[in-house]
Amino acid sequence: MSVFRKSIGVMARRPFVLILPAVLILIYDLINLYNPLTALVNLFTITNTDFFEVAVSLLKYVFEPQIFFLGMALIIGILLGISLLLSLIISGYLYVFHNSYLGKQGFRGEFWNGVSKYYYQVVVVTSTLLVSIFLLIIFVFVASVPSIVITRSWLSGEEQLLPAVIFVNILSMLVLTFIVVLYRSYTALWYPSVYCTAANWFKTALSAVNSGLYKVSWRLALFDVVSLILIYLNSYFKNITQNFSNANIFMIPSLFLINWIVKTYMVIFFISMVFCIFYNLSAKKKPTACGI
Repeated sequence: MSVFRKSIGVMARRPFVLILPAVLILIYDLINLYNPLTALVNLFTITNTDFFEVAVSLLKYVFEPQIFFLGMALIIGILLGISLLLSLIISGYLYVFHNSYLGKQGFRGEFWNGVSKYYYQVVVVTSTLLVSIFLLIIFVFVASVPSIVITRSWLSGEEQLLPAVIFVNILSMLVLTFIVVLYRSYTALWYPSVYCTAANWFKTALSAVNSGLYKVSWRLALFDVVSLILIYLNSYFKNITQNFSNANIFMIPSLFLINWIVKTYMVIFFISMVFCIFYNLSAKKKPTACGI
């Protein structure tokens, strides 16, 4: 059965699976309308601020010993606190989702039953994911320094550096992409493993990915490509609507609604996909075969 059909079936059996992410994404989108980062990006554009200069200055400031260790401790503490709150939602939601995925009958208090059964395991997974993503971002940022420095020198007029710029940027891109792909592949099945495994969820997820790393990687990569295309199209049509001021009263709400619906379904499709991948790769008996 395809992931598409599986995701539709999950929503049909449990409307809650659709409603919860739809509400959360709607709240996020409404808040994002007043996102200060957008204004900050526009400020860089208006003032012609050198991005490379800002990046190098920020690195020098962040990696001051007193700032770095205090900032790391503060951010990790905040991430752990966030994971405690997120896990309340994730543990109950994925329990309902997984039961619907298996075709089980729903029952009253299903969400909170999932919280009581899986909250602590989900806290471990969520906190590990958040902290590891934060550390990965730092690693990518630091690993990009040589590329930033040599590219900045080339842009300042040192044209003889062009071959080195091309080589360093391509090498950095390939290495960082490989690391990110491996990270995503080996962490994507953590949540399904928690709900599908009675034994060690980490070991089971690791074993599943090892048995089909290529299958996991290309499916996640395909999902990412489709997501990026949808993000680009959303940005493209948003820019078009800004050029038609008379149609904004109709076009902007319509675009907002379509974007909200697509993002909600993409979340459900992604969860369905990782559960399908896990069941296809794990040594456990598969309740349903899934394809893409």
